[in-house]
Amino acid sequence: AEGAAAPVEAPSPRRDSTLTWWPAHNGGMLLAFGGWDLFEVHADLRCLELQTTEWSKANPQALFSPSEEVSAMCPQPLPRRGHSCTLVNGLMPSGPAMMVYGGCRGLNTYLSDMWSWTEEDKRWRVVESSGKGPGPRAWHSATAIGAMGDLLAVLGG
Repeated sequence: AEGAAAPVEAPSPRRDSTLTWWPAHNGGMLLAFGGWDLFEVHADLRCLELQTTEWSKANPQALFSPSEEVSAMCPQPLPRRGHSCTLVNGLMPSGPAMMVYGGCRGLNTYLSDMWSWTEEDKRWRVVESSGKGPGPRAWHSATAIGAMGDLLAVLGG
């Protein structure tokens, strides 16, 4: 019918996911990543445009819940919950990046990997640490620090 609302690709109800504000055009957007819906742990990244309140897939080439083998072929974070997700400036030449750190797969497999996502190409990239990182953890806090907001501090977990 004319004027009917388009189908919404909102994430399923879940816990232990993250919601990160992205300073995009038209008032910005919210990025929802990962989490657990009591049936499975997810790796999808969904975008809510604040001006239109419409959901979309923020990384359309990614799979919903990739296996380790698939993640190696099409780089993207493995499904996780209890991770941190932080907007960091100055790390990527193209502008800000959303950084995902750690989390938990399943019931008790803790992760220590770090991933970045940028709006420019809507792709995930593995971030290699130059020193000893905080180690595997979940349910921790992370924030951007430094004069340029280009460092990531991780606490707890």
